[in-house]
Amino acid sequence: MCGIAGIFGAEDAHADFAAKITRMTDQLQHRGPNSAGQFIDARQRLGLGHRRLSIIDLSDAGAQPMSSPSGRYTIILNGEIYNFLELKNQLDADAIKFRGNSDTEVLAATLERLGIERTLKATAGMFALAIWDEKTQTLTLARDRVGEKPLYYGLVGGVLYFASELKAIRSVAGAQLTIDRDSLALYARYSYIPWPHCIFRELRKLPPASFINFNIGKGLTNSQPQRFWDFAAVALQPTPPSDLSLAGLTATLTAKIRQAVRRQMIADVPVGAFLSGGIDSTTVVTFMQEQSPRPVKTFTVGFADQRVDEARYARKIAAQLATDHTEIYLEEKDLPDILAKMPAIYDEPFADSSQIPSYFVASVARQSVAVSLSGDGGDELFSGYERYRKVATALGCLAALPAALRRGFAAALSDNHPSWRRLAATSLYHGMQLAGKRRSPARINEIIDKLAKITTTLSPASVYQQNLTHWQDPAALISNSREPELAIWKNLDQHDHQDPYLLMRYADVNHYMSDDILVKMDRAAMAVSLETRMPLLDREVIEFAFSIPAPLHRDGRLGKRLLREILYQRFDRSLIDRPKMGFGIPLDTWLRGPLRDWAASLLAPAVLKDSGFFDAGMVGQKWQEHQSGRADWSYHLWDIIIFQQWLQNGHPRP
Repeated sequence: MCGIAGIFGAEDAHADFAAKITRMTDQLQHRGPNSAGQFIDARQRLGLGHRRLSIIDLSDAGAQPMSSPSGRYTIILNGEIYNFLELKNQLDADAIKFRGNSDTEVLAATLERLGIERTLKATAGMFALAIWDEKTQTLTLARDRVGEKPLYYGLVGGVLYFASELKAIRSVAGAQLTIDRDSLALYARYSYIPWPHCIFRELRKLPPASFINFNIGKGLTNSQPQRFWDFAAVALQPTPPSDLSLAGLTATLTAKIRQAVRRQMIADVPVGAFLSGGIDSTTVVTFMQEQSPRPVKTFTVGFADQRVDEARYARKIAAQLATDHTEIYLEEKDLPDILAKMPAIYDEPFADSSQIPSYFVASVARQSVAVSLSGDGGDELFSGYERYRKVATALGCLAALPAALRRGFAAALSDNHPSWRRLAATSLYHGMQLAGKRRSPARINEIIDKLAKITTTLSPASVYQQNLTHWQDPAALISNSREPELAIWKNLDQHDHQDPYLLMRYADVNHYMSDDILVKMDRAAMAVSLETRMPLLDREVIEFAFSIPAPLHRDGRLGKRLLREILYQRFDRSLIDRPKMGFGIPLDTWLRGPLRDWAASLLAPAVLKDSGFFDAGMVGQKWQEHQSGRADWSYHLWDIIIFQQWLQNGHPRP
């Protein structure tokens, strides 16, 4: 795990060129504290920089930038190639003499044997990389299949900059970067900024499973990303396994996860795992312990609030597996120090509040290990989210209604029929009270707006997008903004005849997982120089998961059927079949308690007006309703709080 950065096409190719690369890589020292290296070709106006976190082959033979055997290719890599030993065995026939034992050296040699695109297709791993081809004078940037490793790039003043994190680019081109209000609108809807968009207008995120070529002779502005792995074909046009029996599917999945875990345990430094007590991390730790000669070091973060605390379950799992377990508790006193670090860690606005415990547990794990495996990906691959069931149920109910009745219901809920809307609001308000759920009038109106929108369509894409939405109308919240339309929703509309569970999982792997879940863990862990690995996101596991017909992923109301079957063979069902809790914090109560004053200072009307992005009245109304307890607007407010904190910590204004 490392940090990479580079410049291509710079006009100034003299002495300060190397200094700029140094300035960029200095900003990535946390990603690679062990050493730094650079490759400069002033004639081609190219600079590549690397910060190294030594994981495999700790000697200087693993240092980067690294050249291929003939010298044609020069590579910088952030990540790990898990099948490098298999690739190395295929190279034995070429009689290549390797200087060391690193995966990067194997990848560089494979480039000469297969070329860039075929090499990317042959790899199993997580990576963001840059490859300079001396023969064609082409710079290639590439990113792994699901986006585990980040890569930002863009033309600023006619010069191409790229880096693992935005702070590296800002260190040399920050004065020329401007905040993109359209991307901010996406952030307000989802709480993260989906690829290819970036908070800065001049920059982009390279999409997962993509590579892009830059050649000065062909014009840097003419480059467009290309896919080396077609996830849409994998997910939406799958070939089901020949054996669809429960026993057969479970056996195949067991073998694939076991292999992925075995590959990802390879390291020349101590390896451990995050253990939440949920199905996904329990599966990963189970296969780790089965293949480890000593107790695996496991780490759990707990909370005093029992609504979100899973530590007691993780403790039982760890005891049964006999791991070397560490249990820590996140307390209110820890919050100020952690929150102060968030803007620098997530140097693009990012409002998944579980970033706080993620950083907390990563910082503790780093004291004992340099690599930690996690169970990320299980929900998206194996239908684990409760929202999948809710949306599928809603779609089924809507489909049972005649089209005319649906249109009439939607019209009655619109602002054009205030009396019917008031009746619906009153009925919904009292109904939720009877169910023991308090909702403010504003929250009721938001629910009715969602109902009106989804009732007019049976499109899974439209219904699911509404389910993921925080701020319903970002354009009204953010002045002078126009929310871009994500290609994923258009793509899903073309496949709306398919099982809604399949379409929702496909959507989540494309954006929620790559732009939220993986961003959260990468930045939190790399901030403390901890490498994280995710065996469930192995290519073979992903492709197998999507080859299984969607109904076989569920058993009644319960998702993750196959993962449960694996664990049933090893644990009591009471530990496995319990309500999903997620990995969150008690944000609603913290915003009324220990975080209230801090949040209020960021949401003050004068502060919001001065920043010039958000409608202070809309935000203020939600803040007052939340503080009164009439509604829970914690997620909406957290989006604004995090952006305001990011803005106040030295980020450029428009």
